[in-house]
Amino acid sequence: MCRLLLDSPYFLGIQPLSDLDMEAKAQNEHLLTTARMQLEEQEDEIKALNEMILQVRRITQRQLYPSSHHVFVQAKIYSIRDAQLAEQEEIRREQADEERRLDDMMEIDRVKALQRLEEQEQQLKTVRQRGAREIRTQVYRCTLGA
Repeated sequence: MCRLLLDSPYFLGIQPLSDLDMEAKAQNEHLLTTARMQLEEQEDEIKALNEMILQVRRITQRQLYPSSHHVFVQAKIYSIRDAQLAEQEEIRREQADEERRLDDMMEIDRVKALQRLEEQEQQLKTVRQRGAREIRTQVYRCTLGA
């Protein structure tokens, strides 16, 4: 009986993930992948916009009196760049929040697993003590009957 208890998945602490847990995990991984791809795309766009800003600055520095068109283009570039930087920061914050949430979930799972393991060890200890008590009783009865 003790052998069967030791080999069971319950005592080994093996608990398969539920469908809900697996779905949440897949969704979280998809969100993180999407956020990372958006960050990479935005970094490329920001580099291109910075290059455009440098080009506009070079052009305007050559001219003594920059035209209103160049000023408008430069203002537009700055506003687009600022908007993208703000969006990128928002994505970073969301990604950090999601990672904290996942870390919290994993910590809760870890604590629950430790509690289950302690309960299993206590149950196993109880089973062993009961078995030892029974063996002592049998040995005592055998010595009395002999």
